[in-house]
Amino acid sequence: MKKSSSFCNYICGLVDGEGSFNISIQSDITHRNRYRLRPAFSIGLHKADKDILHEIVLFFGCGKLRTTCDIIKYEVSDFGSLAKIIIPFFTTYQLRTKKKKDFESFEAICCLMKNKIHLSDESFKNILRLRSQMNLARRRRRNFAGGVAQLVNLPT
Repeated sequence: MKKSSSFCNYICGLVDGEGSFNISIQSDITHRNRYRLRPAFSIGLHKADKDILHEIVLFFGCGKLRTTCDIIKYEVSDFGSLAKIIIPFFTTYQLRTKKKKDFESFEAICCLMKNKIHLSDESFKNILRLRSQMNLARRRRRNFAGGVAQLVNLPT
């Protein structure tokens, strides 16, 4: 699909309102620091608006759609697609809300992961600090901000 400026700006507005950049952490004894980082980008909408998410899948050429109850979610969790498609898009087409800071932290973490810098203990702690600043409103609602920070004795 051709990348028209107006559609790119539409996507940015949609993501400013309904999108999320996330770094999940899962316990994994096979990893050096015993945790696996999983970056993901998503947009969640009511299932009645599924057509726009189908357009976005075609536009980016990556990711998948998942439906849960009345919500349909477009998600990109493949690291190659994040690094080659999603991050360059949002570097070119800037977000305008607090999500811009979330994206900047997300991009920094993905860069550390791409260069394998996240494997050292100090860099992993730095990633947790960056991550702790992402999605603050949602984390406070879930009372989750201190959970991972406590794993490495970070201030919450």
